[in-house]
Amino acid sequence: MDQANPYQMPESGSDDYSPQLQSVGPQLLAPLYAVKGWIKFIGVMMIIYGALQCVAVFTAVIGWIPIWIGIKLNRAAGLVTQAFESGNESVAMAATEELGSALKILGIFFLVGLILLALVIIVYIVIIVVAVGVFASAAAGAGS
Repeated sequence: MDQANPYQMPESGSDDYSPQLQSVGPQLLAPLYAVKGWIKFIGVMMIIYGALQCVAVFTAVIGWIPIWIGIKLNRAAGLVTQAFESGNESVAMAATEELGSALKILGIFFLVGLILLALVIIVYIVIIVVAVGVFASAAAGAGS
């Protein structure tokens, strides 16, 4: 069977019509292996960032999330190295799943942060409008 065509007819005597998947080789993990140092660096920075957030009581509520992301990124970098050097497909799958879950958590973390930032801006605008209204009415009352 020709490996270049995954949808070709199965060999005679075989009833297997599913696509024939090729083996995951080191060339697929080469881009991740090339940046494994950066993945590990970002993981360490996220752990430090989370630890600094945990210093204050108020921010400790969300400080564990960057630590969790950092641990996942460091684990993903280790798995990428292991998968690239060994060629083990199950380790490669675990590495990409770990990296994908870290990116998903990071995305959710940033979205929640943007939503909270928008809410804070709205609250500040309301406070400014109310304060201007109070000062305007106080100035109008003092002038009469």
